[in-house]
Amino acid sequence: MVIVVGSADDGSTPELAWLLSSSLVHRSDVAVRLLLTASTIDGLPTLRAAFTSLRADVRPLAIG
Repeated sequence: MVIVVGSADDGSTPELAWLLSSSLVHRSDVAVRLLLTASTIDGLPTLRAAFTSLRADVRPLAIG
């Protein structure tokens, strides 16, 4: 399953935190990938902090 989150850098940290804590993304029967889009990488430290407890990898990919 791929979940796309648009404008992940717009300050919607509470909503992103909710998504990360949701059982939807912690299923053992389905591989889940999150694609977070942002206009800049300035919010990357905040996103990395949100993923730290999940031991998830955050890799920026510049497009364009």
